[in-house]
Amino acid sequence: MNLQSETCMSLKEAAGLPELQSGGRGPHLATVWRWASAGVRGVVLETGRIGGKRVTSAEAVRRFLARLAGDQVMPASAARAKQIETANAELAAAGI
Repeated sequence: MNLQSETCMSLKEAAGLPELQSGGRGPHLATVWRWASAGVRGVVLETGRIGGKRVTSAEAVRRFLARLAGDQVMPASAARAKQIETANAELAAAGI
């Protein structure tokens, strides 16, 4: 996220963006906070800090939604299987 070129907003303001509205309501602030901290299926909402306050941008929300909609992200179980496979290969190469 580029704090200088994107329009920054609080996570509460981001929850009110039209892109996130469903049935006339946006997600709860806690949901947006979770997207920014833990993410969804390996995709994390980009944020930055301004004056100790966590902020994001409409552009970052759009990128977040686009990544979730695409098949670019491996499901958590497949990602974990890939990590285990890589670790096993490294151990085998090291003779362990």
